[in-house]
Amino acid sequence: MAVYLSGRRAEKQRLDWDIKSARRRQAAASIDRASIHRKLSRLKELYVNEMIDLEEYRRGLAVYE
Repeated sequence: MAVYLSGRRAEKQRLDWDIKSARRRQAAASIDRASIHRKLSRLKELYVNEMIDLEEYRRGLAVYE
C-alpha cells in the first residue's frame, strides 16, 4: 500500500512540475512576441520617417519574420 501511495505522490509531483514548466514556456513566448512586435513597430517608424531606406527596411523585416 505504501508503494502505491508514494507512486501516486510522485505522479502528482510530476504533473505539477509539467504544469509549471508549460506556464513558464508560455510566458516566455508571450514576452518574445511582444519584443518582436516592438522591434517591428520601431523599424516601420524609422522607414516612415525616412530615417532608413526601403532596402534596410526589408532587411530588418527578414530578420524578425
